[in-house]
Amino acid sequence: EYNILSFVFVIAYGGSLILSLIRYKICNQYLIDKASLGPTELRIIISCILLIEIFVPNTLICFAGLASIAMLILNVQESIDILKDGDFRDHIERKGAAATSQS
Repeated sequence: EYNILSFVFVIAYGGSLILSLIRYKICNQYLIDKASLGPTELRIIISCILLIEIFVPNTLICFAGLASIAMLILNVQESIDILKDGDFRDHIERKGAAATSQS
């Protein structure tokens, strides 16, 4: 149980960091806290969940499942936003290139 959830959690967390780097490359904006839940908040929540796990067994499994699903959904939404920003930037660059070639 822990192995699969841990793997999915790490993939989702790593995906959010990769998306931050892609956003930086496309928009020159480095935002690790674009969503309401950034890495710092996530680390605090993980620490609290680990403390709760001491007193309430299987809290970690529930949290890992819910957090993984939430992060995957946020990553998909962020990916869509990045793709839209990339399309907008391409449109602007094409428009600039066309204006330059006409001059």
